This record gives sequence, structure tokens and C-alpha cells, in this order.
Amino acid sequence: MLAKLFDHLVEGVVLLDKATLELSYMNKKACEILGRTAEEVKGLHCYDFVSNKGMPCQGCAFSQTGFCNTIEFDDNYQSDDGRIYEVNTEIIKLNGREYRAFYLVDITESVEIRKRQQDSLSLYMKALEASGIPYWEYDIQTHNCVFSKALIRLTGATGFSGMVPEELDKDRSYSRNDRKKVRALYERIFEGEDYVEDVCEITLNGIHKFVALKLTVIYDADGSRSKAVGVLEDISEKKAIAEGFYMASMQNDITFMSYDVKNDCFERYTYDTDKGYKNVRKEKITLNSLLRTIHPDDRKLIAEALGNAYKGVREQEIVVRIKTNDFAPYGFYEAKITTEYDELGNASKLFISRRDVTEESKKSKFYQSQLAYLEAFRKKSLFYAQVAIEKDNVFNVKSRYTRFKKDIEGHTLEHFVSSMCKYISEEDRNDFIFTFSIEKILSSYEVGVNKFDIALPFMLTDKRTIYARFELYLLKNPVSREIEGYITVHDETEERLAFETARTIAVLDYDSAGIINTCTGSVRVLHSSSNNTAVGIEKEESDYMDNLTKLIHNMPIKNQNTVVERFSLDTVIKNIKENGKYQDTMEIIYPDKVTHYLQISYIMVENFENRILMGVRDVSDIFVEERKKREILKQALQEAKAGENAKMDFLSRMSHDLRTPLNGILGMAQIALDESNEEEIKDYQRKIISSGQMLLSLVNDILDISQSEEKKLILHPESYAMADFEESLNIIIGEQCKSKGVTYDVNIKDIEGKYFEVDKLRFGQIFLNLLSNACKYTPEGGKVSFGAKITEADAHYTHITFTVKDTGIGMTEEFIEHAFDAFSQAHTSTIDTRLGSGLGLAIVKQLVDLFKGRIEIKSKKNEGTSVFVYLRLKNAEAVIKGDEVKEEKPSEVLAGKRALVVEDQPLNAKILIKLLKNRDMIVDFAEDGKKAVYTYLESKEGMYDVILMDVRMPVMDGISATRVIRSHKERADYNLPIIATTANAYIEDKENCINAGMNDHIAKPINAKELYRVLSEYLH
Repeated sequence: MLAKLFDHLVEGVVLLDKATLELSYMNKKACEILGRTAEEVKGLHCYDFVSNKGMPCQGCAFSQTGFCNTIEFDDNYQSDDGRIYEVNTEIIKLNGREYRAFYLVDITESVEIRKRQQDSLSLYMKALEASGIPYWEYDIQTHNCVFSKALIRLTGATGFSGMVPEELDKDRSYSRNDRKKVRALYERIFEGEDYVEDVCEITLNGIHKFVALKLTVIYDADGSRSKAVGVLEDISEKKAIAEGFYMASMQNDITFMSYDVKNDCFERYTYDTDKGYKNVRKEKITLNSLLRTIHPDDRKLIAEALGNAYKGVREQEIVVRIKTNDFAPYGFYEAKITTEYDELGNASKLFISRRDVTEESKKSKFYQSQLAYLEAFRKKSLFYAQVAIEKDNVFNVKSRYTRFKKDIEGHTLEHFVSSMCKYISEEDRNDFIFTFSIEKILSSYEVGVNKFDIALPFMLTDKRTIYARFELYLLKNPVSREIEGYITVHDETEERLAFETARTIAVLDYDSAGIINTCTGSVRVLHSSSNNTAVGIEKEESDYMDNLTKLIHNMPIKNQNTVVERFSLDTVIKNIKENGKYQDTMEIIYPDKVTHYLQISYIMVENFENRILMGVRDVSDIFVEERKKREILKQALQEAKAGENAKMDFLSRMSHDLRTPLNGILGMAQIALDESNEEEIKDYQRKIISSGQMLLSLVNDILDISQSEEKKLILHPESYAMADFEESLNIIIGEQCKSKGVTYDVNIKDIEGKYFEVDKLRFGQIFLNLLSNACKYTPEGGKVSFGAKITEADAHYTHITFTVKDTGIGMTEEFIEHAFDAFSQAHTSTIDTRLGSGLGLAIVKQLVDLFKGRIEIKSKKNEGTSVFVYLRLKNAEAVIKGDEVKEEKPSEVLAGKRALVVEDQPLNAKILIKLLKNRDMIVDFAEDGKKAVYTYLESKEGMYDVILMDVRMPVMDGISATRVIRSHKERADYNLPIIATTANAYIEDKENCINAGMNDHIAKPINAKELYRVLSEYLH
């Protein structure tokens, strides 16, 4: 029964009795495999012949049933003849007994196949490693991943999560979409595909790449899918070629083709614009149809290009002649060929772009013609240079002047501009720099401008300045595609001179004109509208002075001695430098004996420092008419001067006549004040002095306004101590405020102890007028304040803000607008309108303007006024005067000194003598200048220490008397101090006194303190 069941099987079958472990049955195939017959093994235990151990297996020994649960066969059983059998086992029941059945299956062939596969895989992996291709092995069962050395080098890490599907989300080298691509590849492998691939973008070592990712399944010896081998292929370059090709195919002016080497097929990409947009479509063509469009002489170039591609030439460029259709002429086309290679280095695909360069060929011819033109132009230029615009480099400099070449060869355009600026005037440099700014040139070139030029004076040598034109011409090289610049500089002096002359003649209407070269002294006539060309000057270039000498013979004898001096080149140049032009009239007697007057004008030619334009115009008619007018004007001028002199004489007399009685009033009041012991009488005397000083201020205002109208106010600055300034204000203003019951407050600490260079009289007059006005228009019980604050200072000047404030009647806004007008006053019912003349603020404004300062008024009606004076004063050093004169007792400096007082007014003489005797001086008297001279000459030498001299006197004035005294140089005391004591108070009067020989000037009314100070200065 068992034989019927198992003998027909091709597998070997062995049955063991489960209970006894004795062999019960072997089929024929099993007997062949094991090399025993059924009879030989019948009744043997399994361990006697199967495992050949002679004893039970360990499983039997420890089994409670004593039965071997696992027969200790190897995984496979190999028979004596070398064949390999796979052993499988199961428990079966036959005739009520249990048997263990062993099945022996011949797997020799499949093992051989798997072995060969394993050997092939091993060789494949070794080849991969040796090839340098980046790959990895992914174990499908364990999920482990092993990297090749090439992959490690590519990724920069020993472990790369991007290759392991379980860790893919951790990797940021892939984009989100590309991570999905990689995961999809693994899922396809897991679903049973043996080979998958896709293209991804990946960032490796900071470099963005396109890679082809390929996965292949590897089976183990038993046929299980054990591993997936992955390979990365960098296709960035191929993709760039392809993408660049297809992107470029969208451009209208280029036609594209590709050539598939393996399939030997061309594809042409043409355009479909029927729908209003560009669309690329493929069109397959044969090589023959392609070659038919090529000029026969150029077809060999195509064959050579294909051969070069096969030899490994990646990039090629050729120019061939092509017909676009049967009726069109051949055009020039530039073909660029890029070759793509496969992994084995064989050419796989050619990308060909074709561009029409027919117009460029024409441009090339134009370019060559322009170069020829520039080359011809270069030979006439002062110097020439080329510029590589995009590289910003100046080269190929040609010039007769070595210094230009050294300055600019091999440098940038900016350096060229900077070097040229050394020979260009400052006023022209900005225009020159702007014209040749590299940024301006490039931006202008982009909008079609290719020529840049400027003409200006250029210092060619130390002695020669020319008018030069700089030109920069840009050309695009059709071969290199680079922008080339060509600089030329040429001399336009003569052309410019002719232009400037013509323009000047047109404007000034000269009869004749010529150009004088101041460097050579030559002259050349450029224009003449009469037979007498430029006053007889020859048309050809000749010597200017030679021509001038020839003219002397055509002049009246009376003029011949001066003509050379008046019209010499030195005189002309000097006057042009001082005044910008020179003009004189020349009297000429022509051969027809008619006298003509020629007006000759000289001006510098614009932009030429060494060229003078000489213009000649016949002004005979005008000259005669002008001479008549000049006579009339001369007479009128004399009459006007006579009237002015009369006016000034009147003002001078008024000043003298007003100051003389004022001197008596103030002088006697001061003497009375000094000698009085009663306080009430002293108060009266102070009020007399205050009123007199106000009257004196009014006299000064009247005289100053007269002088300002005649523009005769002139400042005479000298060092002035601010301490003296404050004291003079306090004496006058303090007394005025006190007598009116107004508080006077001074705060000028900022300038205390400082000295400034100012006109003492005019400076003091500004603030005396302002403070007098403030006191005048402030009711009793009010307040007047004066302040000074330094706002800015340096080593030379100090900026000061002076402030005069009062709590008086104030001004309306309407009045403030006219406050500085002469004779303008604010009227109020509470203030006597007769208190002022209305000249004070007008004088102040004129004086502040004279000091180049500024004045500002702020005021409110019935609240008060603030006046701000802003002055910039020059710093000065202290001036050391003589010993200070003390008023309390006779000065030791003046005591015993002898003075001669010269005065025609008895009262003034009495006052002056009294003031001197109060200082214990010895005084003699003379009533006029003649008497003073006689007294001086009759005295012993050195008898007098000082003479106090009035100016306006009968018989002989003080000016004449002083000159006579100074003329007697035989006397040792001819230069003794003579001091003017006069009512002539103008600056001009003081200057006249000093010029006559006097040492100093004291204006009447005489201030005792000033008198003593001046005397002490000269007698100490």
C-alpha cells in the first residue's frame, strides 16, 4: 500500500515509526538518494543511518515521549553524488499508526542558479564601488542602510536620512514634493516592482543639484527580496543644457534643433504665433533636407562639427550661410552646438541653436569703417586712447606728449578724467567729470547714445593754453560683443577764436577786429569792414608793438608821446586784469587830412586766458557829440560841487556855531558844579549839564543825518575798552534817568574787561540814542535797562546781542514799520511830543548798517519796548594810555606844566584856562593864530609843554598857525604837542588837524575828563 502511495513521486520519501523511531519505509527515489536499499535499512533507527550518530539525538533524550521532534539534518542534504536535496517533514497517520514522513526534493539546479546570481551581485556591487557611482544598500527586512564611499563624499555624511524611507521626513535636503517622490519610489518597491526611478532636486553640501534616483531590488539565495540598491546620478549639467535649450527656444530670433545620436534623427523647433503667443513645436527632419538649406561650401563645416562632437568637444560655434526658403538669398547664421554625453562618455544628444547674424555682418562692416575713420582722425589729434568700457581700462595711448601717456595708460576711465583735470580750470572741471562719468556713459549707451564730447580750455604746456575738444566714441565689437571706447583730443583753438570773434563782433558791432596772442605778442586781423584794416594792422599775423609804432606817424604830435604807453600790451593786460576790459580812444589823421576818432576796445576772449580780442570802431561823430556833452556836464558838475561845498561849509559853520555856546554852557556848569558846596545848587548844575548834553546829542543827530544823506559817514575804528564805554553811558544816561525819576539798570558782564576795534563816537552814539529814547518815553517810576550777551566768539571776532528795554509808552505795529524813518515820532497824550526831533532811530539804523549789524524792535502799546542790536565786533588788544587823571585833586602829571591856550571866544578861553588851572597848570593866552605864533617864537625854547589850539579864528586860523610853528625846525621844540580844541567836530576836521601837524583833536563842548586824559597822555 505504501509503495502504491509513494513510489511514483519524484521526491524521496522516508517514513519513521513515531513510537519506535524505526525506519518503516523508503520509496525508490529515497533509496537512490541515500544509497541504500529498503531491506538494508528496515528496522534501523533513524539516528543509525540518517544522522549516523549511533545514539538518539538530544531531542529524543530529553523528550518525555522519547521521540525526536527535530531530525538533525542540515538545511539541505547533499548526497554522495554531490546533488543537493531540500528536506521537508510532516506527521502522517497510516493504518492507525503515526509516522514522521521525510520528503527529499532535488534543488541542485536552483542552488546553482542562486549561487551564480549571488556571485553576479557580488561582482556588480564591487563594480559599483569601483566606478565611483554614489549608491547605497537598503535592507528591506532590517531597514538598515549602507553607503558607498562615493555617496559619503557626495552627501558629506556617513548616514544620509534621505535614502531611508523611515527617516525621510527628517531630511531637509529634499523639498516637500521631492520627499513625496522618494517615498513613492520605495512604496512601489514594497508593492513588488523590481526597478523604479525619478528625478529630484536635492541640496548636497550646500550645492543645489538635479539627480536621477534609481532603486533596484536584489534577491537573496533563497529567492527572497532582501535588498534595494539605490543609485544617485547627478544630471544637473544635462538638465541645465536641456532647460536652457528649451527656454532659449522661446526667443523669436533664434531657431533650435536637437540631434538624437542613437536614433540618428534631427528635430527642429519652430514657432506657432497664430494665436498671438509663442508656442514651440517639434518637426522631425532628415540630415539631407537640413544640408540642402546650407551653402555647398559650408556643408563640410557641419560634418566637421558632428565629428568633433563624437570626439568629445562639448561646445562649438560655427558661422554658415543658410537659405530660409528657395527664393531667399543666403544669409549668415551663427550656429552654437552643445553636446550631451551618457554615463560611458559617448555623445547622446546635440543641441543646436541657429541665429541670424546677417545684420551683425553688416554691423561688422560698419564697425570696420568707423575704425578706419577714427584711425584717420587719430592722426590729427593731440592724443588718442582706447577704453575697454566693461573692464574700465584705458590702453593703447598715443600722444606726442609723454606725460599724458604716463598719466593714463593702463588705468581706469575715472583715473583718466582725474588726470586731465590737472590741466583744466576749476570752473570747467565739474562739467568735464560729469561728461565722462562711467555711470552716465553706460546709462546713456543703453538708450542709444554713443558719442560724448566737451570742448573747453586746456593747459597743453605751462605757457600754452588751447581750446581742446575731448570726444569719446563707443562701438560694439561684433565679434567679442564688448563695448569699445575711443578717446580723441584735438585742438580747436583757431576755430573757437574765429567763432568767439564773430560772436563778439555781432554783439558789439565793431568795424574791425583782431586777436592778440599775449604769449607771442602777435596780432592777426579776423574781421574788417573797411579799407583801413584794424587801424592799419596787416591781415597776416604780425607783431602788435611794431604796428603800434607805425601808427604814431598818423597821429597829431601832441598825442604821439602818450600813445605807446596808453596802448602798450602791458597797459592793456593790466587794465583787463583789474577791470575785465580796457577801452581808449585814438585820434588818427588819415591821408585825406580828415581827423577820425577810433575807439579801441580790448577784452579777454572767453575761455582763452592768453588771447585778447581787439575791436575797432569809428566814433568820430559820437566823439564830437560826447565832447559837447562832457563840457556841459563839467560845468554842471562844477556848479553841483560848488553847491555841495556851500552846503558842507554851512554844516561845518552850524556845527561850530552851535558847539561854541554849548561849550560855554556845559563848561561853566561843570566848573560851577566842581566849585559849589551847596547840594541844591549842584543838583541844578547837573540838570543844566544833562540838558546841554541832550542838546549836543540833537546837534550830532542833525549833522549825522546830513552826512548820511551825502554818503559821507565813514567809520574810523580803534581799540575801545568796554569799561570806558559803560562809564560814558552811566554818566549821561544815569543822570538823565535820575533827574526824571526812572530806574536805570545795566548788565553787561559778558563784555566787561574786553576790548573791541570800533569807531568810539559812532558806537557810543548808537546806544546813547537808544537809551535816551528809552528814558525819554518812559514815565516817572518806570525802568530802563541795558544788557549785552556774547552769542558766539572766536580768536578774531565776537558776536554780541545788545538789548535796550523800557517800560514806557511802547509803539503800535503801524509805527514800528516806519520807526527808522527820519523825523518819525510816536505821539501820545502822556508824553510831550516836543521831547525829540525824530532823528534818533534813523541815525541808529544807519550806524548799525554801517557796522554791518542788524537791529530789531519788539514793542506793545502802553507796555514798553525792547530793541535788539546784533553786532559782530573785531577783537582788539588793550591800549595802554598815560597815567589815569584823578578828578579829586590836581594830577601830579599836569601840575607845573605850562600851556598856551589859543581861543578867540573869551568865554571858551575862560573855561579852558579854569579847567587847566584846576590841575595846577601854568597857562598863557593868545586870542588868534597869529598872536599864538608870535608868542611861541618870542618864548624860550622848551618854555611851553603844550599848545591848545582853536581852529576857526580870525586873523589866522589854527591850521595855518600850526603849519607855521611846525616849519620852524631850527627850534628844538618845533614838534611840541599841539592839540586842537575846536567846535569843528567832523572826522574830516580831525583829519585836517592831524594832516596840518597837530597831535590830537578834542571836540567842543570840552569834556573835562577827556581833556585831562589827552593831556596826561602827551605830558607824562
